[in-house]
Amino acid sequence: ENYLKQMPQLARAVGHRPLGVLDKIIAATIPLAKAGVLPDRYLESIFNANTLLDQPSFNSWLDDGLRLLEEDISQVQPYFSIYTQLGQASIRKHMPGIWLEEVRDILQLYSRALAGTGFILTSVHWDQNVFFGLERPYTDGTNMWLPDRLHGYGSEKDNFQAYKVLTTIQAAKVEFGTFALQDRDIQSLVEQLEAKYGSKTQGDTPLQHFYNAFPHPELAQTLFEIIEGKRITNRIRENYMGIKKSLDMVIQREVELRPLPDKASDGIIALEALAQYFALDIIPSTIPEHIKSAVEALYQLAVPATTPEANVVASLHAAAACYEFFRPVSTQEEKIQQ
Repeated sequence: ENYLKQMPQLARAVGHRPLGVLDKIIAATIPLAKAGVLPDRYLESIFNANTLLDQPSFNSWLDDGLRLLEEDISQVQPYFSIYTQLGQASIRKHMPGIWLEEVRDILQLYSRALAGTGFILTSVHWDQNVFFGLERPYTDGTNMWLPDRLHGYGSEKDNFQAYKVLTTIQAAKVEFGTFALQDRDIQSLVEQLEAKYGSKTQGDTPLQHFYNAFPHPELAQTLFEIIEGKRITNRIRENYMGIKKSLDMVIQREVELRPLPDKASDGIIALEALAQYFALDIIPSTIPEHIKSAVEALYQLAVPATTPEANVVASLHAAAACYEFFRPVSTQEEKIQQ
């Protein structure tokens, strides 16, 4: 009955589609309802897919979801939710896209022109650099890992522009000093962290030494990459005016395609909200009220590290300060204080 009440709204949403679309949605909904696997926000996912996908892709998306009833019924609810990893990935899968292999050579030339050094471009894999289930492009200064396939930005030309933006961001890390760190640059900071957390850091690079000084290196790395990423995109806007429009398009689209997770821990939601806050310089409107002040405090703590005069060391200090917001607590009194 709840879904039937929303059908007039749904009919208006799909009114520009060919006849029969609403019938197909209803036909898909009935077996899901009979199986008892309709997600709480099923129609919200339908609205979202209707907005993002063309008609053939929308139909294919529905059909793939229905096939899960037979193949793996436990995946049906996350598939039809825009707040899950599987739900977001399922919609992207049905968007037009291009493969890295198609544009690898030209992107390698492009990255060399930007940074003055040749990168080895490789597809990012799920076990390499993942945040909230999503692959993140990254570089170690020599290699550059990019998504194997890029989709979700519109036409083939738009998806290629998105690849150029991702390449620009990674190449700019070399140009603007992310990998220019020397051990002496962070020695004092690392020693302070080792004394604070009782750790003994190790690693092949200064950044690895920094990450490993924390009890949770992955969290420290994620915070650093969010803050340093903002510093780098600010430098790109100042120095590469020709790509600014495409950069803004990609950032806006990424936020649109990644709604805040609604069933994750407060820590994961706060990290994603901070990343989106830095992306658009606007605090996400959907952030849970009880962590909004913490995310605002994180932003204010980190934003000085993204100014024109800031360098990578400032990003490290900001990440170390932000890490304190996520420090595990052990007693009820500490929980109340935090």
